[in-house]
Amino acid sequence: QWITAGYALAFAAGLITGGRLGDIYGRKRLFLIGIGGFTFASALCGFAGSPDILVVARVLQGATAALMVPQVLSIVHATFPAHERGKVFGLFGAIVGLGAVSGPLLGALLTEWDLFGLGWRPIFLINLPVGIAGLLLGAKFIT
Repeated sequence: QWITAGYALAFAAGLITGGRLGDIYGRKRLFLIGIGGFTFASALCGFAGSPDILVVARVLQGATAALMVPQVLSIVHATFPAHERGKVFGLFGAIVGLGAVSGPLLGALLTEWDLFGLGWRPIFLINLPVGIAGLLLGAKFIT
């Protein structure tokens, strides 16, 4: 249970602080720190050698997600004019909703397929190429 609860607790507890840190130190910087930390924590989860390490890595994942997510919303607010924000926030909500629905299904499939004999680990390792791409694209395109 702590594997799930640790993430949720760290994420929920850090959202307001993550948003404020973005205001102070810059949205782009905090987004890149957040996505980089989330990707690193995903690797730690995927390679965890014990349940304790997995729980700690999940807490780190939640904390770094709490740095990243508020920046996305702030960047959208700062980038798009008022008349376009509703569409963009609607698209953001649809993507988050799709992830919430498809994530557990994909996780179950990855576990069932037992890719490369890794068991449950690919459910975390799949975040690595996505996180690296997000880090590179964010560094290049976020102003």
